[in-house]
Formats: sequence, structure tokens, C-alpha cells
Amino acid sequence: MKRWFGLGRWLGAHLAVGALGIGGMAGLDLALTALKRWVFLRGPLDVTLFLGLSGLWVGALLGGGQRWALKARGGWKRWVLGSGLGSALGVLGLWGLFWAVGPERLIPHGPDGMNVWIWVSAGIGLGIGWGAGVGQWILGRDRGRGAWAWMVGSAWGGAVAGWGIGVALQQLGEEWIERWGVMGWMGLGMAGGALFAWLTAWELLSDPLREGVGE
Repeated sequence: MKRWFGLGRWLGAHLAVGALGIGGMAGLDLALTALKRWVFLRGPLDVTLFLGLSGLWVGALLGGGQRWALKARGGWKRWVLGSGLGSALGVLGLWGLFWAVGPERLIPHGPDGMNVWIWVSAGIGLGIGWGAGVGQWILGRDRGRGAWAWMVGSAWGGAVAGWGIGVALQQLGEEWIERWGVMGWMGLGMAGGALFAWLTAWELLSDPLREGVGE
């Protein structure tokens, strides 16, 4: 029963992270759109700023939510900050690689523009999960061998969660997002959070994981 309760906390934490994370990203996008009316942002600077701040926001939520789910004691500020900074750097690193290699080489052409959402969303999810995982690995690497598995699992969970959100966007279409607005984005975020929680739940049962990040 205790184990099932722990899994419930794990799922609940990631549902909240997904909803608040993508809801915050949608709000940030609106804020930057308004900012551009007064401040000129050259080239891809606006997208770079959006991705960096989004990574910081979602990564911090992810770190805080996971420590709550694991009932960790102490070190909250350090863990949340490390997760947020790692996530921001992960997203920005992939963004730089994206432009270095070339968008036309990384994103397959589809029948419509919504096909791009799958790859972009998966890339953002990978950057957030991988970056937060690396930050958490650095903070917890001296406390257990499970910290390495945590980093890999976080990257995998983020990529698949992002991919799932992108597929949902493609299937639902732009009209659905326009109709539901931020609430629609939050619903998609909860779906992504559920995917992430499901893909990383096996780590929750690992004693080395708890040694690395749960205490």
C-alpha cells in the first residue's frame, strides 16, 4: 500500500508540473509577444529567450515536484535551482545544435505545418528532461549510483512526453488550441506529465535512486 501511495504522489506531482509548466510557457509566450511591441528582438533572440526561460521554469518545477513526491528533506532550494538551470542549458544547447546542423536536415517535411510540432515538442522535452537530469546528477552523484540512471531516465521521459504532446497537437489541430487557449495547453501538459511519470516510475522503486536524490 505504501508503494502505491508513493506512485500516486509521483503521478500527481508530474501532472501538476506538466499543467503549470506548459501553462507558464503559454503565458511567457504572450508576455514576449507583448514585449516585442516596445523592444526590438533581433533574429531568433526572442525564441532563444523563450526557450531559456521556459527551460528554467519547467526544470525548477520538475525538481521541486519530484522532491515533494519523494518526501525529501532539506536541500530544496539547491535542488530546484540546479534542476532549473540544467534544464535551461539543456534546451538552449539543443537549440544551438538545431541551428548548427540545419532545420531542414533535422525536421522531416510533412503534409502540413503541424508535423513540425511533433519534432519541436520532442526536442524541447528532451532538452528539459536531459538538462534537468544532468543538473540532478551533478547534485546527487556522490550519494548513489542510481543518480546516473535518473539522468538517463529523465532524458528519455522528457523526449517521449514532448513527442506525445506534439502528436496530440497534430491530431487536435490549431483550432482546438485557439478554442481552449491556456486551459488547452495545460491539459496537454498534464498528458505529457503523465507520460513522464509512467516512463520514470520504475526508478521510484529503486533504492539507489532514493539514496541519490530522495534524502
